[in-house]
Amino acid sequence: MEWTDDVARGAWIGERTHWGSTVTVAVPDGYERYARVFHPVPVSRLITDPDELAAMPPIPGLPEDRADEPRHAEEQWTWARTAEALGTTMHATAQWAAITGNADGFATLPDGRSLGQTRDGHLPPEQLAALVRLLPTTTPDDLTVAIWSGWGEFNVGGRSVMFFPPDSSRSEERRAEEAWYRERNGAVSPEVFDAVHRQRGLLELPNREYVLLATTVDELADPTWPERAGIGWTSGDGPMPALVWPADRAWCIGSEIDFDSTLVGGTAEAIAAVAQSETLEALVVHPEDDLGAFADHVNG
Repeated sequence: MEWTDDVARGAWIGERTHWGSTVTVAVPDGYERYARVFHPVPVSRLITDPDELAAMPPIPGLPEDRADEPRHAEEQWTWARTAEALGTTMHATAQWAAITGNADGFATLPDGRSLGQTRDGHLPPEQLAALVRLLPTTTPDDLTVAIWSGWGEFNVGGRSVMFFPPDSSRSEERRAEEAWYRERNGAVSPEVFDAVHRQRGLLELPNREYVLLATTVDELADPTWPERAGIGWTSGDGPMPALVWPADRAWCIGSEIDFDSTLVGGTAEAIAAVAQSETLEALVVHPEDDLGAFADHVNG
């Protein structure tokens, strides 16, 4: 995976997306079918039973005399399972706050489990890998990944990089200091760093700017790719793509940074495969469907 300043790769997207809250704010119009892939729900359960605690893997560094202290077990649920547990209705244009009945998106289930918020603009690498495997293209070795330049990892005050003003006259000692800082702090590549801070080679779409990376289907199908991509992944977490598309434009994946789900446009056959996937939670939607915060008229 390599950084690219070839913004012509994505020029077509701006002509086919429409700012607002419909499906085509995230993916271009003109595709035969569309699907909405729902981001997983983090669920936490406090475990106090000694037998359950004994069966759990040990926490590195935790003294043995504290091994029987209550711990939280983390898992992921689908929106459908959550809706069933809460007595609400899952459907293609459902909104998370309406599913949970809370504006902040948090909820407690009858059995005591705690529901966290789904992550906006962030489809986990494992699910992105499953998704790209389902989408046929004649150009599998020529994909483009667009990552929103506003992620904290790329910017001043982010956890991974510090801003060093571009200055061709700075000393070798200063350059070495910068290189040490970048290597130490979380692998935002020099190319990505400079693209963001010099505003160079960014794809400009309505209200958003993106860093571009050239990649392949095989690379994205390996969920460990973000750790090697120079996009600021640390401790197993970091930015994820806002857009992914092949050179033949057979499909496009869009994870708008403010959306709690990912949209996909493609052929009828490809979208049927996505909707029928056992790995992904996905439903068919239409380009004009509203996904705004107050668009869930089923759950209110």
